[in-house]
Amino acid sequence: MSGGEALVELGGVLVRRDGRRILDVERLRIDRGRTLLLTGANGAGKSTLLKLLAGLLLADAGSLRCRGVEMARGSAARYCRGRHVYLHQTPYMFDGSVRDNLAYGLRQRGEPRATRDAEVDQALTWADLDALALRHARTLSLGEQQRVALGRARLLDPSLLLLDEVGANLDGANQRLVQTLIAERRARGAS
Repeated sequence: MSGGEALVELGGVLVRRDGRRILDVERLRIDRGRTLLLTGANGAGKSTLLKLLAGLLLADAGSLRCRGVEMARGSAARYCRGRHVYLHQTPYMFDGSVRDNLAYGLRQRGEPRATRDAEVDQALTWADLDALALRHARTLSLGEQQRVALGRARLLDPSLLLLDEVGANLDGANQRLVQTLIAERRARGAS
C-alpha cells in the first residue's frame, strides 16, 4: 500500500504486556491522505496499534518513521502526540464544561483566546452541541460525549486521525458526523 507520501512507517514493532506478545507488526505504512480500515478479532491488538500510533504507548522493539524521519521511541511518542489523535469508543472527558473540553487541545497549543473562542464556537455548531456548551461534560450521555470528542479532534486538525469504534455509542445521524469528520480530514490531506 504505497505510492503516496509515507506519513507513518512501522518496522518490526513489538509490544509485550505481562510477558505476553500483544502486538507484532512486521511492516506497516500509512500514506498521507489514505483512509484505512483495521479489522480483527477481539484481543488481536487493534487498539494497542492505534495507541502506539497516537504516541500514547511505547513499543518494546521496532522502528517508527514519521514523514521519512526515523525516530527514537520517546521522541516518536512526543511527535505523534502532537500530530495524531486517537478517539476511543468511550471518550475521555476532562473536568469542566463542554466548551472547556473542546478548547483543551487549543489551550495546550497556546492558541490566543480570541482564536480559540471562535474555533470552539464553530466546533459547537458543527457537532450540534451549542445547547450543551456550558454543561459539565461528564454529565452528558455517551453519544453526546462522543460528539464532544469528535469536535475536539476536528479542532486539533491532526495529520492522522485514529478512530477506535467511535460509532458504537452514536445513532445514525451522529454516525454521519463521524463520516463527515473523516471526509473533512481526508480533504485536508490527513490519514
